[in-house]
Amino acid sequence: MNFSYGIIAVVGILVAVSIGFIVQSPYEIIEPRIVEEKSKVEVSIQEIPVTPRLMSLNAIEGNVLEIESEFVDDNDEIVNHVFYTIHATQDGNEILHEESHRHTTFDDSGNLVELYPIHKTTPLTDSDVNIKILVTGLGHGDNIATSITSEYEMTITPEPTPEPEPTPEPEPTPEPEQQSDLPMSLTISAPDGSGVPGCETTNECYIPYDVTVAIGTTVTWNNDDTAAHTVTSGSPSDGPDGLFDSSIFMAGSTFEFTFNEAGSYDYFCMVHPWMIGFVDVV
Repeated sequence: MNFSYGIIAVVGILVAVSIGFIVQSPYEIIEPRIVEEKSKVEVSIQEIPVTPRLMSLNAIEGNVLEIESEFVDDNDEIVNHVFYTIHATQDGNEILHEESHRHTTFDDSGNLVELYPIHKTTPLTDSDVNIKILVTGLGHGDNIATSITSEYEMTITPEPTPEPEPTPEPEPTPEPEQQSDLPMSLTISAPDGSGVPGCETTNECYIPYDVTVAIGTTVTWNNDDTAAHTVTSGSPSDGPDGLFDSSIFMAGSTFEFTFNEAGSYDYFCMVHPWMIGFVDVV
């Protein structure tokens, strides 16, 4: 009985499928899907020769070394957007290691400017400094390239620490010249009776007998005696020295001389040799 039901079910399914095929339109037959194959696009990356070019270096023992680099191609044209690593060693010790990027940007006014990172080492000793720059990438975004020359190396020797310049000694302030209390003019008298011996015992043949004057002083001698006299530089023992000489000047006459150099000056009367006097010029 169960076997009969099974046969009846199978026959029913086959009849239903056959009716479906008979009812379906021939125009509704599903055609196979055509899949288009997309072609692969190969992107070539441009190769650019890049050489680091260090700016001026000022390596001095005891100072920090500041390193600044730009990058150029074979035509010496600046290459922008360079990614690089800079490394410096001295005495086997690392004194600088930084990853950096040299690129362009716009300032506040909208002008295109180039940015050069400045890298600073630790203070230097007097031994050689080895600097290495490794270019790690070029460009940014879709505009990228490959560096042909990617590594740069150089060695510099620090200059000795300059000796400090000596502090100049201040020039001494000259002392103000002291004003002399000495008169710039003086009168000496050949007194009455000086033409007779005896005045030399009291040093009164010329009055005053011994004077001190300043440089530039003019001394005037008056003949107040009745006899003729002279005022002659020198001494009775050595004679005239030629500096000044009044020659004979009569009673009531005068003679003057200006002393322009410091020193001690003796003088006497050639007519009356006991008459002597002294002038000190300071």
